[in-house]
Amino acid sequence: MRLVSVLLFLALTVPAQDGQRQLLREFDEVTAKATALIEAVDGYERTARQAGVRVHPRISLRRLLLEAAMDDAETQIKGRRWKAAAEKIAEIRGHLAKLAASL
Repeated sequence: MRLVSVLLFLALTVPAQDGQRQLLREFDEVTAKATALIEAVDGYERTARQAGVRVHPRISLRRLLLEAAMDDAETQIKGRRWKAAAEKIAEIRGHLAKLAASL
């Protein structure tokens, strides 16, 4: 009976751990892309400032939304709230696509 309990425990926890690892890989991947895009926007803003103009406010807003979603996802991951983290990662992907399309 004890062996069955151990096997059941392993069967239930190993896939969850694999799912968590996959979620962390997705978070790392999407935040790397987001960070690169944020750095590009920062560069555009510096160049625009030097030229005496500003980037469109929508671009700045989308960057801020992307940064906030990244922070929220990290908070969810640290709290081990995996479903909420997955939702935030999807939100990051959406903000990332919108910001990229704005450039």
